[in-house]
This record gives sequence, C-alpha cells and structure tokens, in this order.
Amino acid sequence: MKTCKQCNIKKPLEDFHKSHLTAAGTQVYKARCKPCAKEYEASYYQNKDQEWKKDRRKKNQETFDKRWHKNYRLKTKYNISIDIFEEMYDKQSGMCSICSTAVPADEIRVDHCHNTGKVRALLCHNCNTGLGHFKDSEELLERAQKYLEMKR
Repeated sequence: MKTCKQCNIKKPLEDFHKSHLTAAGTQVYKARCKPCAKEYEASYYQNKDQEWKKDRRKKNQETFDKRWHKNYRLKTKYNISIDIFEEMYDKQSGMCSICSTAVPADEIRVDHCHNTGKVRALLCHNCNTGLGHFKDSEELLERAQKYLEMKR
C-alpha cells in the first residue's frame, strides 16, 4: 500500500506507475496514483504548452526583429551594416541611382559587383535586374544603347 501525494488516499501498489529499480533491486513507484498522475500531467502539459508558446513568441520577436534581420542579411550578403545602408539611402534621397525614381527603403535593392562583391549604390528593382540581365557588362550595355539609337 502507498499514499498518493495528490489525493492523500492509501491505495494498492498496482494503482501507481513504476518509477525505477534501486541498486538493491527494489521497485520504486511514482508519488501520484494513476488517475491523479493523468490529471496532473494533462494540466501540466497544457500550461507548459501555453508558456512555451508565449516564450517562443517573445523570443522570435526579439530574435527576428525586422531591423536585426535586415542588418543580418546586409552583413552576410553585402558586408555592410544597416547604418551604412540607411546612410546610402539618405545620401541618394530615397531615389534609384540610375532612373531617379523614389523607392521605399524596404523595396530598394543593393547593387553590387558580382566579381568583386563591392557595393555600388541602391537601385530600384527594374534597374537592378536590368543590370543583372546585361551581366554587368559595359560592352553589352553600349551595344544595347546603340541598338536603341538605331531603332528610333
């Protein structure tokens, strides 16, 4: 017989889950009877799950703060900080460096040389992809310019 820690009722050992064997080979039983253990675990995991979700949400908000995330991407991809990016954006007055179109800071692209990795300026999506399609080749861009002049 054993007394349940939760309901304080003395019950036979069959009503308790087995815990472990001691070094002497004696069986040890859990402190709560099976019904109380089931009730306790259900409430424990429900509360734990809710707390875990709150902790995870809070951690994600801190870890994946938009500014932090943007800074991380700029550092890893272009080796510049968000402060340098914002300085470039202000220096260009929020305009594309090629077509002078006003572009929101969250939509402007960082243009860089694919050979050296050096950051050149901030561009709108169209100008940035246009340079990419011409493979950053001055020769191809000059040929495209001559083609446009010819077809007028």
